[in-house]
Amino acid sequence: MCHTLRRIKYVEGGAMNPQNVCAGLALLACATAAQAVYTINIREVGPDVVMSGTGSINLTGMTSSATPPCSSQPAAIVPNGLCIGDSSAVLFDFYSGALGSTVAGLTAVSTLADSASGAPVMLALSSLYLPTNYVSNTPMSGSATFNGKTLVSMGLTAGATRTFTLPSTDRVVINVGAVAGPAAPASIPTLSEWGVIILSAALALFGLARVRSRR
Repeated sequence: MCHTLRRIKYVEGGAMNPQNVCAGLALLACATAAQAVYTINIREVGPDVVMSGTGSINLTGMTSSATPPCSSQPAAIVPNGLCIGDSSAVLFDFYSGALGSTVAGLTAVSTLADSASGAPVMLALSSLYLPTNYVSNTPMSGSATFNGKTLVSMGLTAGATRTFTLPSTDRVVINVGAVAGPAAPASIPTLSEWGVIILSAALALFGLARVRSRR
């Protein structure tokens, strides 16, 4: 568990204790760690619509029971949910009500995918389905392709976003995007606003301590 950052103290002579600095920075990293998110992006890519899912799920506070595959098809988007990844030969663990709110209303059209691959995940009403024996916090990725479809033909609205908070406070996010543009360079993870403020203050104090120690 993350604890409140301890005050950074000076030792005799004005120099900063390196152990306090290391401890403070370690706690800072802990305090600013982002919650895990499983993100589902649905967007037009060329003449098709591609649904991709990446991330991990923390199973804390969730109980499950085994269920059959969500569909005989590899993946689908339907009025009351969606199934991503290759579920053709996979059993699911069913987490009733784990999403906290319903997926219903994402679309009014049922569309089966033409192909799919990767780890299967299903959202149905307010329930979450994960592959049987999924290990908490294990990264997953899966995708499904709808050949010759558009967001409009699938009853989806570009720019729509749905967020579901799990019992562990992890989130499942659905983003309906527009036509895919050129690939953007990978972003560099950044600290939260408070993390930046605290880190800046720590570095400033460290610099001041070094100046004092040289006098």
